[in-house]
Amino acid sequence: MKKKNYVVSKTPLRISFLGGGTDIPYFYKKFGGSTLNLAINKYVYVTVKRHSKYFIENYRLNYHESENCSKIKEIKNSIIRETIKFLKIKTPLFISIISDVPTGTGLGGSSAFTVGLIKALAKLENIKINKKKLLDIATHIELNIIKNPIGKQDHLPAVYGGMIYAKYLKSDSIKIFKIKTMSLDKKLIIVWSNVTRNANEILINQKKSLKKNIIFLNKMKKISDNFYNNYSKKKKFNVNELIKSLNDSWNLKKKLSNLISLKSAEKLIFQAQKKNIGAKILGAGGGGFILLFDQNSFKKFNLKNISFSYEKITVYNEGSKIIYEE
Repeated sequence: MKKKNYVVSKTPLRISFLGGGTDIPYFYKKFGGSTLNLAINKYVYVTVKRHSKYFIENYRLNYHESENCSKIKEIKNSIIRETIKFLKIKTPLFISIISDVPTGTGLGGSSAFTVGLIKALAKLENIKINKKKLLDIATHIELNIIKNPIGKQDHLPAVYGGMIYAKYLKSDSIKIFKIKTMSLDKKLIIVWSNVTRNANEILINQKKSLKKNIIFLNKMKKISDNFYNNYSKKKKFNVNELIKSLNDSWNLKKKLSNLISLKSAEKLIFQAQKKNIGAKILGAGGGGFILLFDQNSFKKFNLKNISFSYEKITVYNEGSKIIYEE
C-alpha cells in the first residue's frame, strides 16, 4: 500500500464531570479509580506532511512555538519527539498543531494532541492502530515515557468520543463504558477564567499531600461509582443527580491542593451551585475553563451576570478521526 504524503486528524477536547484525580496511577493502583467525562465540540487539529528534501532542516514544527531541527533528539516538544521515536518514523516531517483553545485551560488538550498526533502519523505511515491500541500508545507515551504527572481519563474521550464512565483497576487495566445521554444541548456552558496554568505543577503539589488526600479521593471515587451504578440500574440519565454529584465532587476536589481553587471563579461557582447548577473548574484547576451545567437550560440563571467570556457546548460522539489525506 502506498504511503500517504499529507494527513490531517481532528480530535475532540473534553470536559470532566466526576472522579478527576482517581485516574492517576499512584492512586488507582492502590485503591482503584473511576471517572466520568465527555467529548465536546472543541478540537485539536494535527497536520503531518512529509517534509520536502529542499528544506535544510528535517523537522519543521509549528504549535504554540516553532522549531526547525535536523535530528529527532533536538526536538524540544516531548510529545512530538517521543511519538516519532515510538512509531519509529524515519522520514523528515512537517507537523502543525491548531487548537480551538489555548494550552493549560483544563480541557485535556495535551492528551488530545497526543492521540491526534499518533492517529495522523499512523495514517501517514500505514500503521494499523485500533482504538484500544491508540489509547495504550497515547497513555504509555505521556505517563511512562515522558512521565507527565497526569491521569488516564483525558485520553478516553479523545479516542472514543461521547460520554464515558471508566473504572481504573489496581491491575492497571481500564474498563470503559459508553453512556447514552439524553440531549445535552443548551445545558452545558464553558466559561473562560482568563487564566492559564501549568497543570503539572498543580498535580505534583496534589501528590505531595497524598496521605491527607486519600480520604477525599476515595469519596470522589464513590460519588462517580454511585452515579454510574444508579444510571446502570435505571437505564436512565438523571441530570439533577449528575449536577449534585458534580458539585459534591468539586467541593471535595478543592481540598486536594491550595492551588486548585481560583478566587475570581469561586463567586460564580457559589452563585451557580445555590441555584442547583453544576459548577466547577475543569481539569486540574487553578484557572482555565469553568463548567456550568443546568437542567433547565439556564432559564433561572442570568447569564448576563457572568463577567467572563462563555459559550454553550455540545457533545461530540466521535473520537479522533482523519479528516484529510492524500
